[in-house]
Amino acid sequence: MRQNQSIIFEFILLGFQEKPEVDVVLFMLFLLIYASTLVGNFLILAVICSNSSLHSPMYFFIANFSSLEVLLTSSVIPKILILADVTALRGELQGLTGCINSLEDSSKKTLRDISSLQKAVQDLQHQHALHERRFVAQEDARRRNNLKIRGIPEEVPEAELQQKSLEKNETAVTEFLLAGFKNLKHFKTLIAVIFLITYILTVSGNALIIVLVSLCSRLHSPMYFFLSNLSLSEVAFTTNIVPNMLQSLFSGRVAISLPGCLTQYYFFSSTATTECMLFAIMSFDRYLAICNPLHYKSLMDIKLCVQLVLWAWLAGFTISMITLILLCNTHYCGPNVIDSFFCDLTPLIKLSCSDTFLIEIESFVFASVVTVFPFVFIIVTYIIIIHTIYKIPSANGRKKAFSTCSSHLAVVATYYGTLITMYVIPSQEQILNVGKALSLLYTVVTPLLNPIVYSLRNQEIHAAINILLRKAKPVPGF
Repeated sequence: MRQNQSIIFEFILLGFQEKPEVDVVLFMLFLLIYASTLVGNFLILAVICSNSSLHSPMYFFIANFSSLEVLLTSSVIPKILILADVTALRGELQGLTGCINSLEDSSKKTLRDISSLQKAVQDLQHQHALHERRFVAQEDARRRNNLKIRGIPEEVPEAELQQKSLEKNETAVTEFLLAGFKNLKHFKTLIAVIFLITYILTVSGNALIIVLVSLCSRLHSPMYFFLSNLSLSEVAFTTNIVPNMLQSLFSGRVAISLPGCLTQYYFFSSTATTECMLFAIMSFDRYLAICNPLHYKSLMDIKLCVQLVLWAWLAGFTISMITLILLCNTHYCGPNVIDSFFCDLTPLIKLSCSDTFLIEIESFVFASVVTVFPFVFIIVTYIIIIHTIYKIPSANGRKKAFSTCSSHLAVVATYYGTLITMYVIPSQEQILNVGKALSLLYTVVTPLLNPIVYSLRNQEIHAAINILLRKAKPVPGF
């Protein structure tokens, strides 16, 4: 009897098998308790060993007690964690096995259905081909009879007749659907809240700059005059796009009419072009102020400032008008879903049924002129500015010059980099993959950065805010 008995060399710990659904919770709970226990007891040991004031019998016993706690928990808790983790994995594997079996059964049924559908489709294709031949023969005979009745020779090209019939049967698109962020269904509320806060901060910051420059006499200088115009264009730029973006996030899709879509694109393109011009004007202003300080006030007078700003706004709205006229002459007859959160030029060209070669050439040429040339001009002026700054003898003078130029250069690089990537470098793969991210960068992020990096950290702006607050404070006794 004893010879038939087998010797047991190991035991199997069953763990928490009664309620396997709580294994993950128990695993996380025990892991947190174990980590806290080790950290707390090792902290006690380290403090008692390193601090001579704790070298007393009581703390000596506490240190030994902590050592025993570490040994006790380390001998038990790791096994519990392994059991909880293995049980959870076993349950997941069982669920996966059931899913695989059900998928296998459904795939077999699907294959049978597909084979039957293929046969039905082949029969339908054969019948359709027969009907199409009959229809073509009947239409050809009817066309010949009509030509004979009208006295028109039969040599009239059939392709021309088909083109005319297609133009009659085409349905004109009267509105577009902005798909927005269709792949982020579970995060739409969070994204909408973030964009709403960003929009409020953008409008508030830029409006504050406009008010301060208008009311505070110490800010009546060319730099802040150009900055207030930049803030005005930023407010118009974001207000044209972000409200529709928020509506798209909350409702899923936004229907916008064809005239409304073209109007939104026109104001978007006009304000973006104006900003490009204003960035170049601001770099020219910094160039005169740093490289030619003695003649700065005589050169950059109020008349020249007003002329430069008027030319920037006029150029922005005139150049965009040319593209708008070409878009108004195009025909939209196919899909009307724009996979973006605003009406941009690329999706409008993609959805057009007309020949868009002229629009593409015109937009490429003007985008290059509006973005690349000012960007190169800004880079060249800042190279000269940096070279001049290094010649300034005082450290405070160099620091002040760098502080005003580095902020402008950072925003310019972000803004122009995204615009050049989107509208100058023709890459359909890039447009499909990162177009929305780049659009968000120059429509949401850059307008928020402008008031921060340009003004809200500027000491003169802080002083102007304090003066304005003191003026607005009510006089005691009234």
